[in-house]
Amino acid sequence: MAEDFGPYVFGTHNGIGEDFTIDVTLTEAVIPSSPENISFSDLTDMQITLMWNPPVTMGLPTLSGYIIDIYPPVPANVELETNTTSIVLYKLTAGTVYNVSVRAVSSYFINGGERSQYINFTTFKGGMRCVTLLITVLCF
Repeated sequence: MAEDFGPYVFGTHNGIGEDFTIDVTLTEAVIPSSPENISFSDLTDMQITLMWNPPVTMGLPTLSGYIIDIYPPVPANVELETNTTSIVLYKLTAGTVYNVSVRAVSSYFINGGERSQYINFTTFKGGMRCVTLLITVLCF
């Protein structure tokens, strides 16, 4: 109940005459809302950069990161958690349609809160990659 939250002081007395007290504040656990405005950039045949805005309701006690849900699944060794508002997903399969959403994680709701809206994207087919070259011209 809401009236149970707030500051408390607990005290005890041990068998050798020492007194101990501890101050504790009880707060309500709040599930984080969904991250917003999920988008992507740098799409190739095998990777993508996902970005989003933090949720409006961060969750209590604290927001600790994000979990990325992707279908079809990517290899097990691809990191699908981050503590920032972007992530590069790699080892994707060329020419595949993926569906992705993001969940915010708090220290109490370790499996995440509400999912963001799903977005979908299709990786490029067969080896297409964008490369930025830096060319230095020397004149004698």
